[in-house]
Amino acid sequence: MVPTVYAALAALAFYPVPPLAEHRLLTCACADSVDQGWFLAWTGHALSAGVNPLFTTALNYPSGINVLSNVSMLALGALLAPVSLVLGPVAAFNFAMRLAFMLSGTSMFLVLRWWRISWAPAALGGLVYAFSPYMIGQGTGHLHMAFAPIPPLVLFILERGLSGRWPARRTGLLLGVLAVVEFFISIEIVTSLMVVCAIVVVAGWLVNWHNLRHRLRLVGRILLWSAVVAVPLLIGPILYILKGPEAFTGPAQSVGTLSLYRADLLSAVVPTNLQALGPASWKALGSSFAGGNGSENGEYLGIPMLLCVVAVGAAYWRRRAIRVAWITFAAVFVLTLGPSLILDGHPTAIRLPFDVIAHTPFLQNQIPLRYSLYLQLIAAALAAFGFERGRSRLATLSSTPGIAGALSRWGGRVGILLGSVLVLAPLVPALPYASGATDVPGYFTSKSVDQLPPGTVALAYPYPEFPVDAAMLWQAESDFRFRLVGGYAYRRAADGRAALVPKLMAPILVQAVWADAYGGAGSRGLPPGTSLEDAALALREFCRRYHVGVLLLGSGGRFPGTVRQVAEMAFPGSTRDYAGLEVVTTGGV
Repeated sequence: MVPTVYAALAALAFYPVPPLAEHRLLTCACADSVDQGWFLAWTGHALSAGVNPLFTTALNYPSGINVLSNVSMLALGALLAPVSLVLGPVAAFNFAMRLAFMLSGTSMFLVLRWWRISWAPAALGGLVYAFSPYMIGQGTGHLHMAFAPIPPLVLFILERGLSGRWPARRTGLLLGVLAVVEFFISIEIVTSLMVVCAIVVVAGWLVNWHNLRHRLRLVGRILLWSAVVAVPLLIGPILYILKGPEAFTGPAQSVGTLSLYRADLLSAVVPTNLQALGPASWKALGSSFAGGNGSENGEYLGIPMLLCVVAVGAAYWRRRAIRVAWITFAAVFVLTLGPSLILDGHPTAIRLPFDVIAHTPFLQNQIPLRYSLYLQLIAAALAAFGFERGRSRLATLSSTPGIAGALSRWGGRVGILLGSVLVLAPLVPALPYASGATDVPGYFTSKSVDQLPPGTVALAYPYPEFPVDAAMLWQAESDFRFRLVGGYAYRRAADGRAALVPKLMAPILVQAVWADAYGGAGSRGLPPGTSLEDAALALREFCRRYHVGVLLLGSGGRFPGTVRQVAEMAFPGSTRDYAGLEVVTTGGV
């Protein structure tokens, strides 16, 4: 019953985009959505075609990309391969995003039930977690961060092991299995989860110093059993990321760039435009935090939820589990603030613990605000526990006879109902999400694309790079019939570090015209002093050098007319029009 409710709410969140029947619409049609739809489809294609799913030259031709070094989500791609192969990448992405909300909420609900929380408070906790501001923000395009059913399971299993309820072997083996699965969903979540688990362990030691040596040995045994599963299964993929083809050194993005997305000290109490309720001026202020990036600004809890968390902590502080949860909550809150404190949009010189994480190898790819996932998780658990205690108290009042008992019962029920509404109301998200048409030309979903020999190298316009990557969707819709020059993916730069922009290929004039990004483009899309004849000669040389077999010219971009002129001048009489798309064959040059 409860998972059905979560599924219905997830469907409502993405209304009117159908999950499967109509895959011409893309949830929150943005660059990250297209990019992640491509990776979902790539995994299904690679598995069905029997090719290496970890590396491909289908993108960023001829160098290719290391798939594991990008947001590949191999586990989700394998799980959804039937959807992507039959209905395409957009349907797979839309369905996966709904599944993310439903499974995350269901996971949290089950964990709370296993912690002996009755079904109504547990359902409330699952609802708070699954549709928290963090999840709603990441749901605007970051599937790998929104698909979060594993963190509640990990923290539950860790608590079972540290409390002695489960043996170290069972605890470690289960944690190892979940770590492997999460690694192939989101490497960032698995690394941040390791940090949070370490905080939980230290918090457990702080609240109970007795027999510390035994507890150290227990943690050591759990880690050993986890390694028995995780090391054999992950050592190969990790080495492939570090040493495989097109592997790069250092973080994918600079530490300074990642640290921009950190919480303001007021973020937890000031709503953003992702919330349905709240004063417009407050929403404007909250939305300005984290550099105005709404997808990352997910720390908001609301004053009622914060008061609920504080009240539960104060009322049940004697319980060790509550103290551990509270210490972890406070530590995670500090981590979301990033390497230095920001107050009301004003930076300060106060350094914070995340500065250490930001400069620690293998942890550098983390965004501070994404630790809000665990902040929302703990808040949901504490709120569910608080409502469970209220329900227990109400059951006690129900045994009181007479009018006094009836008044107490009804008063208690009204109080719990009002309390739950008060806590939940500020967190109600502004739904449904915005969505847009993908506008994939019919050529890529018809038999016409089969005229291209498999593996044909294509130069597309608009040129595929962030934030314009529609050609990647064209490619995925055609079941990877052709390989693309360029693409929105991380690659190895000349200095060995990560680069997000496609590699410059000689003659660079072609990319200057196609991408309108490499050199100052004039009013016609040509660099100053460049003629159409110059561009056409450069295009012929480019296609000859890189074996480009086809030009795919869409109607978007800034200067489609100029690009068409150049292509027709370079390859006269080779153009065919397919309703919004011009296909120019180069004849092998």
